[in-house]
Amino acid sequence: MEVNTFLAIKDRLNYNDTIDEQRKYVLLIIEILKINQEVIKEGLPALEKHIQDDKLPFLLKKGLSLVHYAMEPQMIETILLNIAIVNCMDGLTALICLDGALSIQKMYSPDITKELLCSYLSPDLSDELNEEAGKLKLDGGSPLSTKELQKLLNGAER
Repeated sequence: MEVNTFLAIKDRLNYNDTIDEQRKYVLLIIEILKINQEVIKEGLPALEKHIQDDKLPFLLKKGLSLVHYAMEPQMIETILLNIAIVNCMDGLTALICLDGALSIQKMYSPDITKELLCSYLSPDLSDELNEEAGKLKLDGGSPLSTKELQKLLNGAER
């Protein structure tokens, strides 16, 4: 994320979130990691069901939709940022959704995405996030086979 993006949304951040208030972000990050894992394994078509999921925040669904339609990362960032600012959305939720969608688009390993999104939380929640993420059995470290790469490329051509 660029500095100007952070500056545009910094006034929407709540600097006084307690650990208990930040726990809701752990659940959001876990959902993003699940989606990230699916996309790594199944390709971009795996996003279709998540775009329709009413349990996900609107901004994340919008970001996933833009990723699914192969929009440029900078355009996705601009659109999501505009939506967050104009609708006075919670800044931390907006940043997590924005970076989550862009990490999925860039096909980052779920482990990398986890580290990125964990940086928005208090260090006191790192262990809790790692414990929850451990239950997902994230597999971002093993290289993709030729068949898996071809599947991903075929999904990206849509």
